[in-house]
Amino acid sequence: MVTQTSASRTKKELEAISKKVDDTRLKFKDLLFPLVIIIVLVVIAIFVFVPMINNAISFRSELKEVKKKEEQLITLRDNLGRISEEQLETDLLDVKTVIPKTLKVSSFIYYIDELAKEMNLTSEEISAGDIQVVSDPNIETAEDYKGVNGPLSYSGSLQDKS
Repeated sequence: MVTQTSASRTKKELEAISKKVDDTRLKFKDLLFPLVIIIVLVVIAIFVFVPMINNAISFRSELKEVKKKEEQLITLRDNLGRISEEQLETDLLDVKTVIPKTLKVSSFIYYIDELAKEMNLTSEEISAGDIQVVSDPNIETAEDYKGVNGPLSYSGSLQDKS
């Protein structure tokens, strides 16, 4: 009797151990939640993080371009600040001697176009119109100038003159 109860107890213990071993094995439903989390993280990475990284890279390159342009503007501002008043007046006198005073817009455009053709430049855009440049809008004086306003665009190199 003792051996029979001892044998049945051992059998029950073996069954309990066998059941515990079966319970500790991974089942599909145990892996389902981690798999869903991994899939969600991959989808978020693809649709959120990758575009954000691409935007960050493009913004960095754009920032570099803006900083380069800012440096150019600062250099130009400094160079303009170094130009003396005498130099500006000298340049103005030179311009006044080159451009005739009685030149009409159409004649001026023709003159510029012919000069550009002589220099082997090609015309990209030509248009112009008369403007009145006044020093004081309330008073009409002899110091008022007539001017030309409009884009003139040529391409080519002056060194290619033939």
